[in-house]
Amino acid sequence: GDSIWFLVGDLFITGVIFVISLFRGVGGWSKVDIASITVALMGLVIWQTSHSPVCQMIGTLTADMVAIVPTLKKSLEDPMNDSPVIFATGSIAALLGVFSVGEWNIILLFYPAHLYTANFLTAVVIGTGRYYAKRTLIKGVI
Repeated sequence: GDSIWFLVGDLFITGVIFVISLFRGVGGWSKVDIASITVALMGLVIWQTSHSPVCQMIGTLTADMVAIVPTLKKSLEDPMNDSPVIFATGSIAALLGVFSVGEWNIILLFYPAHLYTANFLTAVVIGTGRYYAKRTLIKGVI
């Protein structure tokens, strides 16, 4: 139904961010990056090769959950580099995606609920990191 448009939008924005990050990104080939890419690819393989909706959901969620690890790591290390507003907005969009699902079915609800949680968690990590970074900066000046 209409809830598919949320996923299409999410895929488009994620794809644009991925392409931009290839040219301007901060990532690399650390152990965390390699492990995240490997597990995410395994999740995508499960998603593409499985004929079971539950296995497809597990594959998709595995890929997405592991792919957020480098983002959280970067957010912890350098909270001033990203805006918590972007992730908070993504969280709100995902929450609206939950409510746009026509049928209350765990298979349909789990992915937007997961995106809500991942975006909200990232916004909190960045916001908290920014708060403590600014607080430390102010204490150093005073």
